[in-house]
Amino acid sequence: MELSLRIVGYGFPAAAIIKCEVDGRDAYCNNVKFGWRFFPRNIARESEPFIIPADKPDDTYRIFVLGASAAKGEPDPAFCFGRFLRLMLQEEYPSVKFELIAITMTAINSHVVLEIAKDCARHDADLFIVYLGNNEVVGPYGAGTVFAPLSARLSVIRIGIALKATRLGQLLTNLVELVGAEKDIPKIW
Repeated sequence: MELSLRIVGYGFPAAAIIKCEVDGRDAYCNNVKFGWRFFPRNIARESEPFIIPADKPDDTYRIFVLGASAAKGEPDPAFCFGRFLRLMLQEEYPSVKFELIAITMTAINSHVVLEIAKDCARHDADLFIVYLGNNEVVGPYGAGTVFAPLSARLSVIRIGIALKATRLGQLLTNLVELVGAEKDIPKIW
């Protein structure tokens, strides 16, 4: 069934980082649909756009910043602490090329960041900086979230996240939404 859904083009890529082409060169970019795994589509969050060269240059020190709104620099991502960190590192170590990729999203917690970190680990990371914690209760699958009436066991949460990474899981999610089983989910953030 999964293969059939993929062949007909159903669903969306589940990874936070997807292949793209920039100026005729292979690269990796943010997946604007990644948040659909964790939020209803109408209020799903996404990271700021980024581009990662497909091949990391030998002289580059690659840093991934992961986290929620505080790491993102809300309300203005221009103030993401990662940008300040990159400038400070360049000032202190001018002979090193620092590449800082901030993959941050508003309202996420460790369940989401774990999936992002798994994707980042495939892209030659030299350092991970995780700035997180304020959404553990109210973020996706948190005990106080508006998206689920009860906080599930960790194993159930992980199975649900893995299922939504498949086209079959995406189909089941869409069918549940279609029949109105999730009518209590907020329509706006």
